[in-house]
Amino acid sequence: MSRAAFLNFLYKLIFYIEAGWLLIDMVGGYFLNESNGSSLFNTLIRAAVLVIIFTVFLLDKNIKGRAVPFFLTIIFLTLGAAQYIVFKFQTIDFDIIFKLILFPIFLILFRSQIEQGRITQKNLYTILYVNIFIMALNISLSYVNIGFSNYGVNKTGDFVGGTGFFYAGNEVGGVLTVLSGVGLYFFSKKGFWVTYGFAFLFLVCSLGLLSKTALISVFLNVTIVVMLSSFYRRLVILVLIIVGAIVFQSSIVQQITLFWTRLSYFAHQQGWETILTGGLKRETAVGILEEIFIHNPVSIFIGHVWTGYTENNFLDVLEGFGVLGYLFFIIPLIFFVDSLKKVNIKKDRKQLLLIFNCLLIFGVAVFAGHIIQSGMNSLFLAILLNFGNFKKLSTS
Repeated sequence: MSRAAFLNFLYKLIFYIEAGWLLIDMVGGYFLNESNGSSLFNTLIRAAVLVIIFTVFLLDKNIKGRAVPFFLTIIFLTLGAAQYIVFKFQTIDFDIIFKLILFPIFLILFRSQIEQGRITQKNLYTILYVNIFIMALNISLSYVNIGFSNYGVNKTGDFVGGTGFFYAGNEVGGVLTVLSGVGLYFFSKKGFWVTYGFAFLFLVCSLGLLSKTALISVFLNVTIVVMLSSFYRRLVILVLIIVGAIVFQSSIVQQITLFWTRLSYFAHQQGWETILTGGLKRETAVGILEEIFIHNPVSIFIGHVWTGYTENNFLDVLEGFGVLGYLFFIIPLIFFVDSLKKVNIKKDRKQLLLIFNCLLIFGVAVFAGHIIQSGMNSLFLAILLNFGNFKKLSTS
């Protein structure tokens, strides 16, 4: 097999990986839930994906910025080794390094797939359709108490939110946020009924998950799509949503009651200001992080050890890899600014939805955890932040 033929094979394999990304995560989530958060399957599958993509980066000289993932890998491994030497830690957390590397890899890879014509608009729709179906199927299971609960089980045995067979509820909320934004942008071009159908589906999923982030984000995305529609369609969509809400009133009321009961209970125990900033767990973790930096100032630069306990993107990365770890955040900002320069709002007003979702993700990342550094969300964030290149997608 020639080099070009082998490269074409790898790109086709990558497309199938992208289309089945959440299926992979669902199977991995099942093993993680069954093994209390430690799964050899997850590690092996992520390592296999990285090997495939790194091989493409080595072989394809047409990929712009193909050296960046190698550079970041060296940086994170060096910081891990420095922690091992300075603080005498016995292990390096390779799993989080995999997660952090996946995002910039997919950012660069997806841009290259578009620019080289290796992914078409039809391919992108396939990726979105398959992954949204898998997402919706898993979250829908929560309505019949199948799979895993997001916030536990109440006294009557009902799930307080559900993730199906996915592992981390906050990561699922992040994925739902991004998929609803990107999905509604593309599906709104498919016609009125497709737009309404997916808008309703995303609302049902956000209620099933009961994540604050997902509930607010999906509601805002649907609202923006409605506002960007013509007056007639805006009116019809609102009527249909109201009709749907009336038909499914009992289920909606039950889910909202579960959500409010849980939220008000913890607010009463800890105070609203604590709940709105992430809860007692994050408040405690931030205090521990401050003590670490006071006793070991060098950890501010090289990190201390990854725990993910603060569940805050910026604080977790600071704890794990120090200020050098913030190189990870610079790359998505570069892609966002680059995409922003390429769009023309006058020609396509719905691009406002994509810009809004980028800002929404960056904003949520300040308060919520595992949004940007989520391996599960890496592909979909990469698609979103490449919005400036969507016009280059071949329609064939």
